[in-house]
Amino acid sequence: MSFAARLKQARKSRGYTQEELSNITCIPCNIISNIESEKIKPQETIIKIICKILQINEHWLITGYGNMDTIPNSEDNSYLLSVLHN
Repeated sequence: MSFAARLKQARKSRGYTQEELSNITCIPCNIISNIESEKIKPQETIIKIICKILQINEHWLITGYGNMDTIPNSEDNSYLLSVLHN
């Protein structure tokens, strides 16, 4: 399974449309769409934001190895939300 397919799987498993994920991450919808359709490769920052918001394992998203899910860390989430809103 490709990075794009894993991202789409994770997004859908969390119940988000591309537009909803765009709204919550502040990543333009066309960027998410282009990543999922393998038109572009995501920057490291985008990968980190998506992994934090979807609470997925970054290693799994990049490589396909390991578990998709991570254990939420409220401290990390608070920091990420403050960065996104500034």
